[in-house]
Amino acid sequence: MGPMRLAVDVRDRGLQQEVDSDELRALLADKANRIWLDISDPSPAEVALLRREFGFHELALEEVTKPHSRFMGWL
Repeated sequence: MGPMRLAVDVRDRGLQQEVDSDELRALLADKANRIWLDISDPSPAEVALLRREFGFHELALEEVTKPHSRFMGWL
């Protein structure tokens, strides 16, 4: 599991670094917020967060956890 950083530019408050992921749903509800989520080597819990909060497609999540697994047969 790699580090996960969540930063948000909250309207009228400026950029905040290292916002807790528990605040993500409320921050996403306000379309004026700009959110940056930086994840490398995500854990199962972080993949679940991407699925739940952002609605990423299962194939996109598979690519994050097993990069290029679909293309190995072509090599």
